[in-house]
Amino acid sequence: MKKLVYLTGAPASGKSTLIKGLAAEISDLKVFEYGRAMSALLKSVSRESLRDGTDGRVTQTDIDEVDRQMADWAHEFRRQNNLIIDSHHVTIESYGFRIAPFSLAKLETLQIDEFWVLIADSALSVERIERDRRGRRIPSPYQADFHTAVQASLASQYAVLTARPVYIFDSANESTDLVSAAVRRFE
Repeated sequence: MKKLVYLTGAPASGKSTLIKGLAAEISDLKVFEYGRAMSALLKSVSRESLRDGTDGRVTQTDIDEVDRQMADWAHEFRRQNNLIIDSHHVTIESYGFRIAPFSLAKLETLQIDEFWVLIADSALSVERIERDRRGRRIPSPYQADFHTAVQASLASQYAVLTARPVYIFDSANESTDLVSAAVRRFE
């Protein structure tokens, strides 16, 4: 049976690393990268710029359009491929945080099978961002912990609303172990 997984986590929690590892192990895996789709929609705004905050650059209309694209994508590939939606509807902004959640109707349309959250200790997250900024703000340890907690809380709420499980993976584990655990979720 093919699965649709909603993957989330704070910046530098290991989403990209996990996706690369899964793609090497699961031949039919397709990934919808929310940030990439938003950058494509907003042609004049780079992905790195979006990682520095969305306030004033991304409107609710933009979010609704990318959500529509995501739903169309999921509907198109759902039957023949394993799918991951790489999404993070919590963004760190100059004033704090912004949450742009899915509605219950959008969640039901997607028919997500599982919600996955990647977590990391704040010191590890900050270290990863300092090593490879890619446009991301360097958060304080408090901001990193808060961001992780809000991402996990939002995914947990989605899971409760849709009666689907949520799995929380600690990305401080070896990446090969993390990928192996995630691959088993697709079996």
